[in-house]
Amino acid sequence: VLVEHPEKCQLLGWAALSNGLVYLRFSGIEPEVWTQRIKDGQAWGKPKFLETRLSSRNLNTDRLRVIGMTRAGDCYFGGPAWTNDVYLVDIDPKSHAPGPPRRIVEHVGYDSSAHYGRDGKYLSYAFGHGRRMRSMTLAVRNLESDEERRFPLNLRRFGSHAFQPHWSADGKSILTQAWDATRQQGLFRIDLQTQEVTPSVLSTGDEQGSTFLEWPSWSKEGAAFAVRYQDWAPRQIVRLGPEGEHQIEIYVSKNPAASLSHLAVSPDAKQVAFVESDIAAGETKLKVVAAEGGLVRELVTLPRATESIYGQAVFALAWLPDSKAILYV
Repeated sequence: VLVEHPEKCQLLGWAALSNGLVYLRFSGIEPEVWTQRIKDGQAWGKPKFLETRLSSRNLNTDRLRVIGMTRAGDCYFGGPAWTNDVYLVDIDPKSHAPGPPRRIVEHVGYDSSAHYGRDGKYLSYAFGHGRRMRSMTLAVRNLESDEERRFPLNLRRFGSHAFQPHWSADGKSILTQAWDATRQQGLFRIDLQTQEVTPSVLSTGDEQGSTFLEWPSWSKEGAAFAVRYQDWAPRQIVRLGPEGEHQIEIYVSKNPAASLSHLAVSPDAKQVAFVESDIAAGETKLKVVAAEGGLVRELVTLPRATESIYGQAVFALAWLPDSKAILYV
């Protein structure tokens, strides 16, 4: 073994002049570039820190590709770049017209979203891609003082699915879907005081396939809702018990090819809004179901979004405080 914790490292190349390895180390919030000199096939001396600003340059550090090393020791590499920012927009309470957007956070996590605390004073969002060795970092921003707290997590994004943090009713914890370090998928609760991460409910599997839970959303009364995805059945929306032990179906898609996403519980806790997409059919529907199940209403149907890599026409939705209207993007 030439470097400490090789499972957290990614080789970039060989520096000929210094006879050393150049590698990425994923040990904190930001990936770091290090070099380790090699002599007679063994590590020689202590590793040397080189760089820590790769993420700030909008590079997906989980998908870097080395182009080559020069004899002078310069390392050339490339990778996909992205820029996700968080903006705040004030909504007129009477006309529902949006005001001018203002950017408050730069370079948040790929395929993630921001989520308001129920008091409107705090905003949560994620940094990073959450793939391979790179875990997610949760951030909580005080919108009054502009102070930001970051919580490095040993959680990774569930496949190609989004990392969507959702606040609890009391504002003390956040619920999200993820893989843990053992590759166990499920819904995880993040305590904002202790930073402890505990599984709320874990996925299961049997001879027919696996069952996953995604797109969690909490009501003001503390009830959690999620999409249940099974290999052999259409997707369902379920209401979870306090410990996740009971999963009560409140909606079952009639289309086996359709996906359900972007759950949002109304402020009065009586309704759950969601997006149902059928990419093959080329349509996306915004629907509302009663929190206890039963009545389902289809609010709008939109055609396939050609500018989206997923083809989905709705990317986010939120209820207005009176539970009488929904904003969607």
